[in-house]
Amino acid sequence: MGLSKEKREIRRMEQAVKTTFIVDTFKIFMDAYQRTLGDSRYGLSLKITVRNNNHYLVFEEFGQRFAINVYTNGNVEIRMRERKHCVYREQLFEYTPDIEEQGEFQRYLEDGLAVKIVEVALERIASYGEFMDILFEGVRFVEAYDYFRFEREIERSVG
Repeated sequence: MGLSKEKREIRRMEQAVKTTFIVDTFKIFMDAYQRTLGDSRYGLSLKITVRNNNHYLVFEEFGQRFAINVYTNGNVEIRMRERKHCVYREQLFEYTPDIEEQGEFQRYLEDGLAVKIVEVALERIASYGEFMDILFEGVRFVEAYDYFRFEREIERSVG
């Protein structure tokens, strides 16, 4: 009977660690959104949903949708949809109980990935259509972001 009690305590502690990871990760995305607030486009709606410890941050406008999902299981994913394209999904993090790996991922978000994701959601880098054209060529999200960021820098220096 004592072993069963120990197992319950271990599970409770593991769940507490996971819940902390989920909430802290979502806060990082919310902070990134707040830092880019002044740059949002007119007409874009933002919906924040927390259901059964799943956390969703969804940007929508006429047939376009960008979702940042932090799931109850601890996985983190982005989903992007646009009229001309199928849904694009990319898992950014597969949950692990390893606190060091969790911290590494959260630092990666804080060091710029979260802002990059929000900038794409707000169409600051490229239209959803243009961005998704690159994604469906097999390019991952961060590489597509870097490509469009580089293109914008060239346009600024030339024009």
